[in-house]
Amino acid sequence: MSFCVGLLPYLELDFAGLKRLQHQNSAKSVALVLESWPDYKVLRCPDWSRETAPASRHSTEYVGPAGIGSDAPGRRIGEPGIGIWGHDREATFADVKDGTSQTALLVETTRDTGPWYQGGPATIRGLRTDETPYTGAGCQFAGTHFTEKWLFFGGKPYGMNVALADGSARFMKHSVDPAILEALFTIAGGESVSNDW
Repeated sequence: MSFCVGLLPYLELDFAGLKRLQHQNSAKSVALVLESWPDYKVLRCPDWSRETAPASRHSTEYVGPAGIGSDAPGRRIGEPGIGIWGHDREATFADVKDGTSQTALLVETTRDTGPWYQGGPATIRGLRTDETPYTGAGCQFAGTHFTEKWLFFGGKPYGMNVALADGSARFMKHSVDPAILEALFTIAGGESVSNDW
């Protein structure tokens, strides 16, 4: 399913019901989620309600960095270029060799978002180095948080929120050095990231 499911007990939300559906992949299961379960607003950025059209009740703009490359979610602990999240791996604090303040836990995006209970590429993804720029409207990440609208000009997206593994959150502008985003996407890349991004 999605890493969001594992967060639900800590948010006092319906974990047991989702766990029962975890191994089901049917239209009936999806309909149950969409029709009868609450709107998990905590999984969406509150600022979006004023900046974009209403999203599905069960959408999320937050995705988990899986590392560098489109195949990163499938790699195992100890392999190069992996991030905190993966399909069949669980990273511990000991695995985060770069330090929790230099490792991304969640990033925002407007691209390919969807219902978080579907998992896969909707909520966990690697940073594709063959597709640049990484951030901005229509790019892999961001496209979120707009400048103010003026009479003759619409607002333009200029950055995104990034949650770090130490529990802090920072705002990242689209103009960030691509090497910084690459470093934040890995848990043991050995890069040193300055705090002025």
